Amino acid sequence: MDLPFIILMLVCVASVTATCDEKPRIYKDKSGTLHFSSPNKDKPFVINGINLFESVARAIRCVQTACTHGQYRTDYEKLKGGQCIPCKVCPKNQYRLGCSGSNPGYCQNITSCNNNQIEILKYTQTSDRICGFPPCTINEFEITRPTSTTTRKCKRYRFCTAIEYEIQQPTPTTDRICSNLTICKRTNYQTVPPTLTTDRTCQEHTVCTQDEYETQQPTPTTD
Repeated sequence: MDLPFIILMLVCVASVTATCDEKPRIYKDKSGTLHFSSPNKDKPFVINGINLFESVARAIRCVQTACTHGQYRTDYEKLKGGQCIPCKVCPKNQYRLGCSGSNPGYCQNITSCNNNQIEILKYTQTSDRICGFPPCTINEFEITRPTSTTTRKCKRYRFCTAIEYEIQQPTPTTDRICSNLTICKRTNYQTVPPTLTTDRTCQEHTVCTQDEYETQQPTPTTD
């Protein structure tokens, strides 16, 4: 194995060991001899034929151990890859934050909802409880938004009467709007009946001329 290839291999290994005590590096001393400096600041290993493979092996052991979710890395010093152990376990009234890398995480108290609030989202081992004010019911709309200290105010939707129809649907923050149904005159008849959301349509009765006679009497819904 020639020297340039070995040097290139050592440089590549060094590039993946940034989290050790210091990066491995290649340098020349005053005599021009190449040296490899190990990450834990041990006595340098001379490259020119001395302990090359030991140096490479030490550098490779410096690579981090990859841990899975719910674990963190520990004992990552002195050219060890470290080991993965479970994150910090918190008591029942707390949840865990910040477990990653070499940090085991820490515990935070779970938020308690006040008297006017309800639990919107339940807490987990790694997330807090979310509290909020109860929403308006299905028959209500919001007239005042909640604040950090006051609950929302709700009002019942208006319902159109038998002589009204809906011209605007209700929303979570606006009421229903109704309008009076058209009443056909005595000289009119209904051509289109009303619905909950549309008005009735009326039309004038046909008036027979002097040369005509009535074959069918008008009704409120026929000519």
